[in-house]
Formats: sequence, C-alpha cells, structure tokens
Amino acid sequence: MPGVRAMGNHDSLLWLGNGGAAVTVLGTIFGLLPPLAAIAAICWYLIQMYESKTYRDWRDARLRRKKERKIARLQARQKVIEAELEALSVKQAAAAFAAHMVATAETVAATKVADAKVTAVEEAKKSDKSGVNRNSD
Repeated sequence: MPGVRAMGNHDSLLWLGNGGAAVTVLGTIFGLLPPLAAIAAICWYLIQMYESKTYRDWRDARLRRKKERKIARLQARQKVIEAELEALSVKQAAAAFAAHMVATAETVAATKVADAKVTAVEEAKKSDKSGVNRNSD
C-alpha cells in the first residue's frame, strides 16, 4: 500500500511502553499522578536510549577510539624499549671492545717495558765492561 510505512524492528510492546511513559509524564505534569510515576517514565526512556542503535554506535566508536589510543601508546612504548635494548647491546659491544683494547695495550706495554729493561741491563753491562777497560788502561 502506498504511503504506509512498516514499523521495522518496533513491536507493539515498545509502542505501548512509550505511549504509557508519555501519558505518565503528562499526568505528572498536570498533577494527576505522583512524581514517582514520572521517575518510572524517565527510567523507561533512559533504557530506550541506552538500547538505541545511535547510543550503541556512539559507545562502540568511543571504546574503539579508546582502544586505538591505548594501542598507539603501547606501540610507542614498544619502540622506545626496542631502541633502549639496541642501545644497550651497542654499549655492551663497545665495552667489550674497549676491554679488549685495554688488555691489548697492557700486553704491548708490558712487552715494551720488558724489552726496555733488557736493553737497559745490556747497556749497563756494556758500560761496566767499558768502565773496567778504561780503569785497566
């Protein structure tokens, strides 16, 4: 039939509840019903709003954005931790290389000191021999 709309997802109980809530609010406004009845109607409308697709979509989008922000923060933190770990491994490698260089330098220095001592002893012996030869002349 042209011009007639289907009710879609709405059932008669929903229409009855909304109509009853509207009558309750109007009855409270005109003083025919106690204020407690208006509170019941307001609760009915709040439940309807909570169950509405608009609210569910808003809530889902809000939770999705919250999760996306949390994921972004965690990914940023992960990159920081990875950079710290890489820096630590570079630092450890540099420390190991430096320790190796120090050990090598100590070995070379010890060898040079030993060579210098041997040379000094040999020169002392030569000078003693030349001094003995001079005294005998």
